[in-house]
Amino acid sequence: MPRTRTRSKPGGSTGTGSLEIREVPIEDLEADPDNARSHGERNLDAIGASLARFGQVEPLVVRRVGRGPAFRVVGGNGRLEALRRLGATTARVVEVSLGDAEAAALALALNRTAELAGWDDSALTTRLDALVAEGDGLALATGFDLAEIEAILAPLRVPSGPGIEYEPPADGAPATLKVLSVVMTEEQRAAVLEEVDRAAASGRGGGSIGGGQNAAGNALWWLVCRRGRRGKGGGP
Repeated sequence: MPRTRTRSKPGGSTGTGSLEIREVPIEDLEADPDNARSHGERNLDAIGASLARFGQVEPLVVRRVGRGPAFRVVGGNGRLEALRRLGATTARVVEVSLGDAEAAALALALNRTAELAGWDDSALTTRLDALVAEGDGLALATGFDLAEIEAILAPLRVPSGPGIEYEPPADGAPATLKVLSVVMTEEQRAAVLEEVDRAAASGRGGGSIGGGQNAAGNALWWLVCRRGRRGKGGGP
């Protein structure tokens, strides 16, 4: 782990005076047994990926408990678990002097205040697009998974003009299948989707194109090309 640096901040209601970042043995730390924030596997995997890529850039907030492990985590329980999974032997911490009630309130505040923030969708899209272009797995070190990144960047990938084709993004899709983009109103889109669903459910066009692997596309083809021709007397 890189050399520890210290920083001082004005003291607040914690009565700490200054906060010093230091490294302590990880066996001297225990998670908050009453932590109200849950950490699922996906969350821990994302934290672990960030730690593996960038190191521990945020210290854990801890307080002394005077028994067993020397410190109990107030903020950063997920990071502590991820560090343990990565086999870390030390962790960076800042110590605060708080009673039980104040520590509980701070623990909730550290998590809740982060939840109250939002995303600037335009800035997020621009930044993720740049990280994807940069390569080296940087985009996946952000905590967003591949499906989320693809969904966020989808507006940049889908052409806005009608009748434009490009390779389908789905893994394993036959090379013969293409995506067709058209621009229409919400009402038109809903009506088209309803007709496509109805035609697909009845097996219209099934197996005609793409070996039956593209039911919706086959149904749309049937609606436009086959049924349309019959309506005009142009085909069987």
